[in-house]
Amino acid sequence: MSVVLVVEPQLFSTQALSKQFGHARIVLHSATPARAVAILQAVMVDTVVIPDCKIEEADYAMLLSVMRLIAPASTLICLPCG
Repeated sequence: MSVVLVVEPQLFSTQALSKQFGHARIVLHSATPARAVAILQAVMVDTVVIPDCKIEEADYAMLLSVMRLIAPASTLICLPCG
């Protein structure tokens, strides 16, 4: 049973997400990287999915730093936007 956190899900195709994470028990959506940090503080997440088109933005750098501290065992996946 896995818990997947998808940051800015509107940037991904629904088909790609369901194909890759259809097996997940719980899929959480976060509209912003800051909200994703709050979710990581409250819930144990197995996988965090972020859009590769925004990886250079400061908010995502903050999310990655927090992930290393709060959820070091979580897997990070960058998926293409669209």
